Amino acid sequence: MARPLRSQWRIRTSVRRRHRTWMRAMVFATLGWGTWWFAVLLHKLAPNFAPPVWAVYTIACSFAAIGAVLGFFTIRARLIWVLLAGVPLFANTSLLLVPVILDDEVRAFLGVPEQRVPPPS
Repeated sequence: MARPLRSQWRIRTSVRRRHRTWMRAMVFATLGWGTWWFAVLLHKLAPNFAPPVWAVYTIACSFAAIGAVLGFFTIRARLIWVLLAGVPLFANTSLLLVPVILDDEVRAFLGVPEQRVPPPS
């Protein structure tokens, strides 16, 4: 911009759409991990009020799926946005993988008996 016109330039104070999407993806990751920590806290302090593990899986994975989609739409062509989008993508993907990878450990930690399918007779 030419120097004489700089004084007429309006400063933009609005937040860009990509930043809002990134923030929403991180909010959903936080809600998903908060669901897990709240369930762990209830299992330790008030086991009678603790939700079942399948309900925690469902709620946390729902938050994580929405957050992962929003995190994917945050990616832009610039390297900094690829790196920044990696944060909510990692947080939400790791949250989605908890039931797959850590199911036995979660059930053992929470003291929930394993629910195995009986063999066909």
